[in-house]
Amino acid sequence: MIVPSCGGVSIKGKQTWFPHADIASALETVFYMSFDHVEPTGLKLLYALDISGSMNMISTKVGLTCLEMMMCIVMVMLRVETDCKVVAFCHELIELDIGRDTSLNELINICGPGGSTNCCLAFDDARVKNEKYDGIVMWTDNDHNSRGNPKESIESYREALGTRTKAVVVGLDGNNFDLLPSNDPLSLNLAGGDAAMPQQLNEFLLM
Repeated sequence: MIVPSCGGVSIKGKQTWFPHADIASALETVFYMSFDHVEPTGLKLLYALDISGSMNMISTKVGLTCLEMMMCIVMVMLRVETDCKVVAFCHELIELDIGRDTSLNELINICGPGGSTNCCLAFDDARVKNEKYDGIVMWTDNDHNSRGNPKESIESYREALGTRTKAVVVGLDGNNFDLLPSNDPLSLNLAGGDAAMPQQLNEFLLM
């Protein structure tokens, strides 16, 4: 669980507190145990994580940042899947050396947000490196503010490599959400990050 060393601070008020270590540890254990309910796909996957500056904004709906919500979900997928590569992106692409044993706090510290947002980078980099994947999954707050079009990027990737790679964008914020073509059976714009999302994601990848 996310337990800041300086304690908790309320979003709208002035209250502060320090988490009880035993309770935090128990909650973290239950969090990890819940991963057993997600079935692995067995596919070769690329996970692209948005670490741009806007991902560090706190959502008043849940009291977490988009970055924290993303890492909670990604942590599940890393511990379930066996063949996946992870990259982070903002205005540039960064390859990450993380895996199933990486903790949530380590993930958040590794992926400190910054920079603008280019949601084309993961597709373009995989195309240039001739890396074939069964699925490419991007987590973002949909704040694409760079040159290029993600719809065109995934289409160029498939055409160049001759694949039918599934593409999924998981939207973590409620702005305009249409980064992938809505009429493409190989693409999915998936909104939200509730408990059912990991299984819904994997079911689409396996269709």
